[in-house]
Amino acid sequence: MPDTEHGRTYTLLWLKISLILNHKIIAESNTGPLAEYSWETPSPRQIRIEIPIDFYRLGRIEEKRNGDVEFRLDGTALIAEHQSTKNGVINGTQSPQEKFSRGSFQINFKIPQSHWVNRILPGLG
Repeated sequence: MPDTEHGRTYTLLWLKISLILNHKIIAESNTGPLAEYSWETPSPRQIRIEIPIDFYRLGRIEEKRNGDVEFRLDGTALIAEHQSTKNGVINGTQSPQEKFSRGSFQINFKIPQSHWVNRILPGLG
């Protein structure tokens, strides 16, 4: 995302996500290298992250579930900071990174028991 006031753009390099239930990590996923470059004109982006839920993990969720399922996603991102340029290019090449930063986030969400039992579990086999 561009920071036009300070002449900076940022490149998302990778994301690591942990699925948490009752303060315990149930599953983790890592995007691997992304190099998602941020251009001068911001635009929404979607990054698909798959979190493995096998029968072992499903059993752990079911053991801990009491009614609705309340999950938390903990995420960490590695971001490279660049000098802001026109379309991210200096003399035909991408602008070099000046420093790296790590960021983190948390997302809490709830899946109602009725949806979990009637829609999700039957689709898992």
